[in-house]
This record gives sequence, C-alpha cells and structure tokens, in this order.
Amino acid sequence: MVNGEVGVIETLEALGREHGVLRRRDLVGVHLSHAWLDHLEERVLKLGPGLYGLRGSGPYPYPLQACVRVPKGVLCLKSALHLHGLIPWPSEVWMALPHKAHVPRVLHPPMRFIRTTPRFHAADVQTLAAGRSSVCVYSLERTLIDCIRHQVKLDPAWVRSVWRTAISREPALGDRVQALAHLRHARAPVRRFLEDVSLLAA
Repeated sequence: MVNGEVGVIETLEALGREHGVLRRRDLVGVHLSHAWLDHLEERVLKLGPGLYGLRGSGPYPYPLQACVRVPKGVLCLKSALHLHGLIPWPSEVWMALPHKAHVPRVLHPPMRFIRTTPRFHAADVQTLAAGRSSVCVYSLERTLIDCIRHQVKLDPAWVRSVWRTAISREPALGDRVQALAHLRHARAPVRRFLEDVSLLAA
C-alpha cells in the first residue's frame, strides 16, 4: 500500500467520523476523485446518487441520508413518529421545509415534503440518534399537533390510532400537547380533535 493511498484512507475515515454520511461535495473538497472511490470500493459504500459511507461504519438509515441530502429540512409526521418509537419505519421519509423554500429533486431515499410556516419551522426541533450519527426531528408534542393539521394526508382513522397509542403510553402527554398547541396557534383544532376522539379529560 503506497503512502498516497494511506493518506486517502485516513482522510476518508476522518470525514466519516465527522459527517457519518459523505456527500460528493465533501469528497471533492478534499480533492478525492471518482477514480479513488472506485479504487477503494472495498472501504467505500455507495448509498445512493452522490452519497457514500464507510463499510463497517454504518448503519446508514434513510432518515440520516435524507437529512444529509436536505440539511435545511426537519423530519416530521410519520418519520418523526418512527424515531419517537410509535410506528414502524414508513415507506417514505417525511420532511418539513419552510414555505417558498426550494424543494430538491431527490430520487433516493424516497421522500415526501411538507410545507411549514417559516416562523415555526425551526421551533420544537430535537436531535435524535440515527445510526452512528444524529438527525433533526420535531418533538413528539409538535409531531402529534402536525398529525392533526395534516390528518387528511395521513388518514384520520390512522391519526386517531396513533394518538391513542401515544396517550396510553404517557397519559400526561395530552396536557403537554395542548400547552404547545396554544403557542403554535393550533389550540382550537387540537381541542376539537381530542374531544372528538374522547381523549380530553372532562
């Protein structure tokens, strides 16, 4: 193994520790060509168009890949519910973007984008583990509010089922959601929803 190859491998490993998933632009920034990637395919794993990982350093779940592709997005709705432990992994990555923000064309992983008001886009965001890295996701309270707002897209019966599961696990959650709904201008629809599904204490 020549010194040049040793240096390339060390660079890749350092980038992998820092970023988790590597973008093509990260590699170009340190002057690594496609030829080097082809040469080191035993160490470099292609995750999708323009995304790479180091073999043996995964996993590289779809939420992590999506957040690398769309760094201004926040995981929401079904993806957030999965990361909060309420549902299995959905067939698509659900991500929120501010109104008027450019919606990127992403072929992999499959994604669905939801628009949010710029004022509240960055509110209620948590950092959760995804593989060996982390992703930005809305809090469970915010996610349950958003499920009510977008229940037509999600299926109202499914949203009611998710809510009942969440409340059965943590009865105090309903009070926290209502407190946040007041701050997010969603108090009335949340209260109506809870009354309709008999989850609001008398």
